[in-house]
Amino acid sequence: MKLGFYEKVLVTGSRRFPEYVGRVGVVLGISEDESKVYGYSVFFPGEVEGLSFSPDELRGTGEFVDRSVFYDDKDVVRIRVDDGKGSLA
Repeated sequence: MKLGFYEKVLVTGSRRFPEYVGRVGVVLGISEDESKVYGYSVFFPGEVEGLSFSPDELRGTGEFVDRSVFYDDKDVVRIRVDDGKGSLA
């Protein structure tokens, strides 16, 4: 089952980051295409940068945090895509 943005997740296993197994973080990024999720960017309380985990390394808790915990609602970036290239709108 696909995890959602801002969902709290439990790290159930990780070869690259074994010290994070058992910790709970929040999904702030999803690497995917139309048919497959490749990975999730997960942020942990008190840490500045997130870490990337594969879908089989995480379990969703079903609990979501408000976007405002991470982002100021007044800060908005809009991207326009023309011929497959993105630029600030």
